[in-house]
Amino acid sequence: LLRFEFIPKTFEAISYLRTIGFRIYTGFRRIEHLADVDESRLDKRLFPYQVEGVRMLQTGYRLLADEQGLGKTCTTLQFLMLNKAVYKKILVCCPASLKLNWRKEILMWTDAKPGDIQVLSGSTPYECNRMYIIINYDILPYWAEYLASRKFDFVCADECHYIQNSTAKRTKAFMQVVRRAKDALFISGTPFTSRPMQMYNALHCIAPSVFRDQQEFGMRFCDPKREGMRWSFKGASNMDVLHDIIKDGICIRRLKEDVLSELPDKMRIVVPVVTDTADLRKDPDAYNRIREMEKHIAEAKNYLSTLEWQKQIAYLRKRREIGGWVEDFLESGKKLVVFATHTMTLDDLQKRFGSLAVRIDGDTSMRERDRAVTAFQNDPKVKLLLGNIKAAGVGLTLTAASDVLITEFPWTCAEVLQSEDRIHRIGQKNAAKIWFMCCPNTIDDRLMEIVNRKAATHRRIFDGVVEEDNMLEI
Repeated sequence: LLRFEFIPKTFEAISYLRTIGFRIYTGFRRIEHLADVDESRLDKRLFPYQVEGVRMLQTGYRLLADEQGLGKTCTTLQFLMLNKAVYKKILVCCPASLKLNWRKEILMWTDAKPGDIQVLSGSTPYECNRMYIIINYDILPYWAEYLASRKFDFVCADECHYIQNSTAKRTKAFMQVVRRAKDALFISGTPFTSRPMQMYNALHCIAPSVFRDQQEFGMRFCDPKREGMRWSFKGASNMDVLHDIIKDGICIRRLKEDVLSELPDKMRIVVPVVTDTADLRKDPDAYNRIREMEKHIAEAKNYLSTLEWQKQIAYLRKRREIGGWVEDFLESGKKLVVFATHTMTLDDLQKRFGSLAVRIDGDTSMRERDRAVTAFQNDPKVKLLLGNIKAAGVGLTLTAASDVLITEFPWTCAEVLQSEDRIHRIGQKNAAKIWFMCCPNTIDDRLMEIVNRKAATHRRIFDGVVEEDNMLEI
């Protein structure tokens, strides 16, 4: 027993000496000056903190952990654009719901053409030789051997907390690929979801000389406890030491409050969701309901009678991704307002998130409505307000959140603007971000077009503004 008590201290001493040695002999030490970049080559739309982020990536930082919504993707792509002579084969690993968004962002922030990007799908590998290859973590195990053989110049691990479990197939597959790559970047606003051990894989890839051994990392930073014959690493320890190590040359971390003066009051972000038949089959209920509605649409006598079915199909096609996106967002610790048009959408989310959520719809009484708002505004345990866009989109102050997710498009621009203004009100101390979950090649495309057209008309009449850009774009 006495011997066991000395083990954590021994590991800590070894790790500490290794850290000192690493800083001395590899130059991985405190960063005093960031690398210079030719800012004339960067996109003028970047905010100053994003330009600084590009400089930090150029310096060698490889964990991009800015708070959600601060533009980690565009910062990454501008860095790659700056180094396109070096990084010619790039792999992006991300959740399935973000694949199409990455394609959109690549086209927006680099000089890549559609033919330079390949989005992989399915479990049977096929030839891929484009500059940008995008794959989701779920199918990575099927592709790992082939992708590893390509020896990428750069690998982006978006939402890198997806590889926090060392025994998971997707983590093993990712490690197989990244070990053959020349360089890699790990991106997540929440690099670990509950304990430091969960970010070991990312840190090991970035700085293997410091974070060389998982057991040693656990002994030093994860408050080791004996559980029978094994050590448990479910806690956290020496957090100041870990912070000191990663802040210099490893991790970029800015909060919204840190860069608030650089942000516009309100930002709108479209999150495209691409789903194929294989994705839909993972949700049998949604798949069967979609097939049934498609039969009704095929038998319908006029287009107008099918609109409600089309809207429900659009929701069902993105249902899994909406739930996953909300889960990822809540890991940031922030609150979120979610608007929907269908009762089944609110039912699904309420069932999934339970006591974390309060709800306001057409059946909510005034007393219950007040209780829901009060709980959301004041109770730290209540993270979500689920609202029908008509019933909860007007007359409420929800400034405990600075983010709104619109899961389904309404018919009018006014409903969108009213919903946004639930958080964009007096008392809001943060920039407001409005997220739109869109499923391309569904009625969402048509509804987005309607919202854009009506918004342009509204601005032209009331503000005297003629804008070429759309309010929403995908």
